[in-house]
Amino acid sequence: TIRFEDAPLFDALASCAITQISAFGPQGLTNTAWSFAVNDVLHEPLLDAIASAARATISKFLPRNLVGTAWAFAHLPVLDEHLMAAISCSALSLISEFSPLELSNTSWAYARIAWVDAPLLASIAASAILRIEQFDAQNLSNTAWAFAVLSITDAPLMSASSAA
Repeated sequence: TIRFEDAPLFDALASCAITQISAFGPQGLTNTAWSFAVNDVLHEPLLDAIASAARATISKFLPRNLVGTAWAFAHLPVLDEHLMAAISCSALSLISEFSPLELSNTSWAYARIAWVDAPLLASIAASAILRIEQFDAQNLSNTAWAFAVLSITDAPLMSASSAA
């Protein structure tokens, strides 16, 4: 990943993106949020536009889009309660399609912004238990960290994690 530290460039990119945001699909919204996040650029008008467009099209998001968007907002960290609720709702219906990395990153994102969504986290735990042998050390530690930060005790998940 290349990092740029050019505020005028990011301002110009954000201004352009905002004017065209309605044409962005789920991947474009996710990629834009992600690129600003990995460069630690907090551009609130752009993030507001991304959140609004994402909420309007959340039913078209794939697991990677849901996770990437949640991760980007959490990394900065920006809490958009309506966006996170929409991501949670959509993720619940797709949780069986999430990879171990996507499960881990989702739990990390919610913990990073201290957003407790009990149904989503229970679903993440149940799905993780079913595929715990597919989790690598980073996935295991991020998931355990997230549940600990959110003060959620899921004994079956912790038992499965420690046995993995």
